[in-house]
Amino acid sequence: MKAIYKRELHGFFLTGIGYVFIGVFITLAGMLFYINNLITRSSDLSGFFNMVVYIWILLAPVLVMRLIAGDRKMGTDQLLLTAPVSISRIITAKYLASLTILAIALAISFVFPILIMIFGYVHLPEILTGYLGLFLCGGAYLAFDMLVSSFSHSPASAFILAFGANLLLRMSGLLSAAFNLPSQLDISRFFDLDARYLPFVYGQMSFANILFYVLFTAASLFVSVQMMKIGRWTRA
Repeated sequence: MKAIYKRELHGFFLTGIGYVFIGVFITLAGMLFYINNLITRSSDLSGFFNMVVYIWILLAPVLVMRLIAGDRKMGTDQLLLTAPVSISRIITAKYLASLTILAIALAISFVFPILIMIFGYVHLPEILTGYLGLFLCGGAYLAFDMLVSSFSHSPASAFILAFGANLLLRMSGLLSAAFNLPSQLDISRFFDLDARYLPFVYGQMSFANILFYVLFTAASLFVSVQMMKIGRWTRA
């Protein structure tokens, strides 16, 4: 598992995907920080946190598009499936590698609240809570997109499918809030990843939503494992 993790992590930087992800995230987050805080000279980061989470919808598919579909296209998935490592460990290692890149991007972006700390005042626990929410929500999107990309046979189609699934997931949450449809309302809101993130935006540590993100991530990875097992038996 450790070898697969190192292989995938090295692959992110060897192919440039890791640099692209981090660079685009910092650029977009920097623009939001400039608009919400620097122009208005505000030390309130709730607006920044409220908007930056939408970046995951666009960028999470970039990280996962080659993890399963890339191996499948190149034929290296057969080597992994015949290695003396369980499929669950393979999927977990790939997921942790992508989560590491996401964590690096978030760590670099911490320079934004540091700038406010230098010239103003911020409540550090609220900032850390906001970043915890960003990390959990981003991790959930990665796991969900890995599940979606497991149906694809090329990185390009994996990106399109994952990005479309992210939009659909978000739009279902927005529509559930706009229309008073009780049966669909509860289901859509329950799986709305962005709505679960809102308490963290305002510095509220929501243990129920932390548990939801953990279970959602675990469930998505579990289904991804089952899809790879089905694919192995189908090819056999």
